[in-house]
Amino acid sequence: MRLLRVLTWVWTALDVTLGAHEADDQRTAQCLSSVRADGAGGFAWGEASGTCHDVRRSFGLCDHHPPRECLLARVPWQTPLSVVRCCFHCCMHSWQRRLGLVDVFNHWWENPRFEDSNFQIDFDK
Repeated sequence: MRLLRVLTWVWTALDVTLGAHEADDQRTAQCLSSVRADGAGGFAWGEASGTCHDVRRSFGLCDHHPPRECLLARVPWQTPLSVVRCCFHCCMHSWQRRLGLVDVFNHWWENPRFEDSNFQIDFDK
């Protein structure tokens, strides 16, 4: 009986945790499906309009550390790049920092030459 209670507690804890991640996932997806570019450099969603910062604040995209699954949000067909960039901004930057990819980018940005690494490409093949 005690084992059953422990298993029930663990299942409930996992369900609550996964549910929280699903809610976070949906923020990016909801942004992607709701926001549209207004043609003047701004954005519109529902009855509101404003800058990308306003979009992020309205959808709560930067209020938390997004789960890795936010990177899997589906981008609707013909969504403007400015909307994709705005909705994924916090998710991308958060995970770039957490995975150490900012340091990799900065290294290659500062050292763009390949002379040191025996890097060769045969373009004729």
